[in-house]
Amino acid sequence: MTPRFSGNPAASVSCQLGSAMTVIAAASAGIMEDMIGAAREFRDHRYAKAYNDALSRAIDHGRQVQVVAEIAIERVGELEAEVASLRAACQQRQEALDYFRGRA
Repeated sequence: MTPRFSGNPAASVSCQLGSAMTVIAAASAGIMEDMIGAAREFRDHRYAKAYNDALSRAIDHGRQVQVVAEIAIERVGELEAEVASLRAACQQRQEALDYFRGRA
């Protein structure tokens, strides 16, 4: 078979360039899809990392709050015991005052 444009070299080159451009266009579309996929993966990875970092910080904060709460509960217990002791002391003082008032 003889080339289609055997007498016109410019037309032959033009056909070859057209074929090459078709291949390049098809490859470009595939490359673009790969780039978009890579960008999505990067975005998803960044989102997952940010989410995991925020979750870790929240868990750490929760642990710190729990420690503070446990200390506060212990302190409240100590204060309740102190209040009970002070009430008992006040009651004894009042009873002593009432006793001495009755004698006078």
